Amino acid sequence: MNVTLIGMVGVGKSVLGRALARKMRTLCIDTDRLIEKKTGRKLQKLIDTIGEDRFLTLEKDTVIGLALKKASGYVISPGGSVVYSPEAMRYLRKNTKIIFLAAPLATIRAHIKNRSSRGIVGLEKKNLARLYAERLPLYKKYAHLKVRVGKNMTVNQVVDKILKSIEMCP
Repeated sequence: MNVTLIGMVGVGKSVLGRALARKMRTLCIDTDRLIEKKTGRKLQKLIDTIGEDRFLTLEKDTVIGLALKKASGYVISPGGSVVYSPEAMRYLRKNTKIIFLAAPLATIRAHIKNRSSRGIVGLEKKNLARLYAERLPLYKKYAHLKVRVGKNMTVNQVVDKILKSIEMCP
């Protein structure tokens, strides 16, 4: 089974994705890192250069290009803005179990130290609270499961919670 972790920037998708993949004895695919490797640019520089619309298209194409139909056992960690692409989300829903990592806005704010250089789609025109409010219904819409992430939880505690949720979901 393939697993995809979705949620806001700062919720820990990349760190949790790597830890979950280790525990599942598989590979973690971080689509933000794939995009950086493919383009040779950091996300924020790329967004500044090509614009948000073209970046979202690149993000969608990267997700759909993963060829998950032929693979099994990956942990996918896409960027938080992937939910803006219904096409990418349909693809992920069909080929993976999507887990929404939910955290309060205050927790997310505390985890984001470098907002201006982080590569957050939408942050130029909206503040973090507006992005959170805009994306929250999309995360809920596309997720098979929701796992709450608390500010005092360790990575291992969250990974164990994810694994238990997956086991209980048909």
